Amino acid sequence: MIDKKDVMMERIMSGLREGYILDLKKPEFDYFERAAIIRQLLDSKGWSIRQMAAEFKIPKSTIEDWLLYDRITEKKYQELLSKGMVHTEIYRTLRERKAEPTKHIPIEVVDKELIDMRQSVKKMQTRSTYTTHTESLIDDLQKELNRLCSIVIAEMKQVKKNETT
Repeated sequence: MIDKKDVMMERIMSGLREGYILDLKKPEFDYFERAAIIRQLLDSKGWSIRQMAAEFKIPKSTIEDWLLYDRITEKKYQELLSKGMVHTEIYRTLRERKAEPTKHIPIEVVDKELIDMRQSVKKMQTRSTYTTHTESLIDDLQKELNRLCSIVIAEMKQVKKNETT
């Protein structure tokens, strides 16, 4: 019996060879199915992402983006959506953390919020005008961040301790 993924993989390979990169953007391919097919293609051919990009003359970054959804489960994706994150926020969080070596990246809403906060802080660094109140606001922010860091580090230590016992 022919597997649906094998048929789709052959169709994708054929389309990619002919330059139909947009086939993979059609609604019939959800993010997870596309990632699984691309991963299967890479594994079955023994290719790196760079080799696949060269073979089909598509940007390496496009393939990396397609594979982002190989790093989160559908269940976790749906959970994040139900907590109020939208697709683009999940995508940006995955993309921000694509260098992490783990297969599945643990993502929580707080991760997205921290990434947004970091981007906001980076934007502030380019401003040259501050008010007299700026210093006290920075002190308050620093205290809150230190408190958050202490809580997160303590929780992570507890999780690691529980995993080893």
